[in-house]
Amino acid sequence: MLSPIFYNKKYSPNKILGIVRFNLISNQWDKKICALGGINLRNLNKIKMTNASSIAFVSLINEIKIKKPIYHF
Repeated sequence: MLSPIFYNKKYSPNKILGIVRFNLISNQWDKKICALGGINLRNLNKIKMTNASSIAFVSLINEIKIKKPIYHF
């Protein structure tokens, strides 16, 4: 896991990796990398520009409001 990729309240702005630094670091490793930190609806599409094999997010779950249940029993 490599964090934080985007801004969140937990980290100061100078510790944020961003897409370019994330890719530079992940290119050095031959392992699969998980991006986490500050991923929300506004920057979710930017993840496609990274070398991340997976993502982890908590704040995105808090933003999504499900109006109808997905499964009907």
